[in-house]
Amino acid sequence: MTSNTSTENQGLLFTNRTDRWWIEPLWTGVGFLCFVIYTTWAMFQANNYWWSNGHAGFGGYLSPFYSPLIFVKEAVAGGAPVEHSWFGSWPSWWPKLIPASPAILILAGP
Repeated sequence: MTSNTSTENQGLLFTNRTDRWWIEPLWTGVGFLCFVIYTTWAMFQANNYWWSNGHAGFGGYLSPFYSPLIFVKEAVAGGAPVEHSWFGSWPSWWPKLIPASPAILILAGP
């Protein structure tokens, strides 16, 4: 039985497959890229990461990108109270070039 496949080099992206096998890996890559873009945006925005609905006894909801709270920048829209952070207010020695965002310390680690 003879085969019609050629062993000569057809190019870098050449394949003998006729189906669209690349669609599922493409969607996986697009989904991962969207997640990375959203995570980067959430990290640099540095606000609206805490929700307590005005209830003092309620512990509040903290966005997972900002957990645990190491430092808190006061007077930020949607920011957590200073009592909930490990080390209190944001340090004054922090460089102005890097935004004062708790998520930068969390997401930069992994």
